[in-house]
Amino acid sequence: MVSRRRWFASFALGLLAVTGCSALPVPEPTQTTDETVTQAPSPTPSTEPAYAPEAAFQLPCDDVVYAMTDLFGIPSAPVTEHLAVQESPNWYPGPAQYMFQRAGGVVCGYDDGETRWQVTAVSGAGPILEELAANGYDAWDESSRCGDGRCTIVARDGDILVEAAIVDSALTAADLDRTYETMTALAGQAAATVKDVEIVPSAIAGAECEHLLSPDALAELWDVPAQLESEFGGWGIPASVYWTRDGGNACVYLEAPGSYEGEFYLTLTTLPAGRWAAELPVGRTAVDVDGADSAYAGEDDYYENLPFVDIVVGDDWVRISAPDRTAEDLLSVAPVVAANMAALGS
Repeated sequence: MVSRRRWFASFALGLLAVTGCSALPVPEPTQTTDETVTQAPSPTPSTEPAYAPEAAFQLPCDDVVYAMTDLFGIPSAPVTEHLAVQESPNWYPGPAQYMFQRAGGVVCGYDDGETRWQVTAVSGAGPILEELAANGYDAWDESSRCGDGRCTIVARDGDILVEAAIVDSALTAADLDRTYETMTALAGQAAATVKDVEIVPSAIAGAECEHLLSPDALAELWDVPAQLESEFGGWGIPASVYWTRDGGNACVYLEAPGSYEGEFYLTLTTLPAGRWAAELPVGRTAVDVDGADSAYAGEDDYYENLPFVDIVVGDDWVRISAPDRTAEDLLSVAPVVAANMAALGS
């Protein structure tokens, strides 16, 4: 069993495996499109069952597992279809773990305690790489490497970008070529099956943090000097997918922005049109939140003492989490967030 980790403040958006990292302002989401992913007309929120978005290409996890079996043998643990939180920015738990599906991409992950790997694939390689270059990461084609028990791979075939992170104590630099070839083959399979899909529109896509929960509102509710963090370090493929393609946002409320000094209060993360993921059965408790169509309370499985409340309004999902706070604390904030989500959709 994996022991739970102590939550700590981290102002990283997520790094590509290239050198260089500087403080960057949070981007204003533009929801850029590519040749295969387009915006659909705004729908009316429905009470019908929600389903995962359609992928823009054919790369099922079964095929990824088959390819990884050639490298690491037959898997002995289940394969997951959401982003892992190990060694990731601490705003990942919840909505952001499903960012690739919203963008028409796929995620396949595996962890048996000794070998751990995660493979993501997404279309729109050109715009993503242009954004990486604009943020100081223009050497993606030189970023793949193996050694000291891990591999990080970035492979492209046409419109498809595949990224893999692999941890296994036996990995050395000699594994780079065969691992890179495997990821390139997966990218090629996806590129050969690209089709047009639509990103479901959302009232909260690209919404600024202040429009979901203003610092003043949190300050009044909790009697704290809350401010919004505006400077985050690094950039990577997931950050481009989440902020730009999805229109997602991670809002960090704390005492002293730009510093690890002072108290950390609350994180709010979003998955536009993410009701399908919010309603997956993951061991939470249904709760009543004024203004929400559904809501759930729970505690994170990976981080210690990190309670959360998930709010669904229409087809949108927002998670509120705060280290060392109680569910009652979070439920005092939830109606304000739900009302603001509804207002954005009106």
